[in-house]
Amino acid sequence: MENEIKALIIDDDNSARSILKHFLKVCKNVHLVGSKADTVSGLEIVSAEKPDVIFLDINMPHENGLDFARRLREKGSDIQIVFTTAYKKYAVSAFDIKPVDYLVKPFGVDEVFNVLSKVNKNIKKQEKQDNEGFWDSVVTDKIKFKTLSGYVFLFPNEICYVLTQKGNINLYLCDGSIIRILGLMNEIDTMLTSNNFIRINRSALLNSQYIYSINKKNRECTVKCLSIEEKFHLKNEILEIIDNNDIIKL
Repeated sequence: MENEIKALIIDDDNSARSILKHFLKVCKNVHLVGSKADTVSGLEIVSAEKPDVIFLDINMPHENGLDFARRLREKGSDIQIVFTTAYKKYAVSAFDIKPVDYLVKPFGVDEVFNVLSKVNKNIKKQEKQDNEGFWDSVVTDKIKFKTLSGYVFLFPNEICYVLTQKGNINLYLCDGSIIRILGLMNEIDTMLTSNNFIRINRSALLNSQYIYSINKKNRECTVKCLSIEEKFHLKNEILEIIDNNDIIKL
């Protein structure tokens, strides 16, 4: 188990708590944040420590484990629940709470280890979903480019032009900064042409929204973006395409 699992025990039986505490100490990567005899003090630990899993006895005075678990769910808590009880009859009643498992006393360390494996898998699954959701929200409409140190995420209109220079591919941004990216120019071409970029020669991709003018006599194209103004040589084939098709939407 790679993730550290924060565990809480709530059980009114002192000996049961002691045995489970011993089992959890044997298991790796488990941090016991509390061991309480009732749900009132247990709820304080839930609020303060936010455990990943609660080993929860069902048959307790004042408030049983089923009612406590339902109370947590009604508050929107997604803490994983493992019911620990000497009575099998509660299994059906616990179904709607969707516990990770249901341990019938007396149980051994192997059963606890198997339950913790399930808990760890659920934590990893949730982390993956959270990360995917986070990146979906962060990079919506952005393009991901690989760099020497990782990735950079840019909106198409942040890029003025792209150049291959001495074997390197550089993004020239409208703010004047230059970012070296990894990959092949043909791959970048395929990625950017759908975002209104045009390949004017073997080494240059221009963002068509920043094309300011085209000088047919000199076969030059001028790009302007904020403080940037740059001229590029055009191939004859590109001039013919521009003459015959309205491919650049200014």
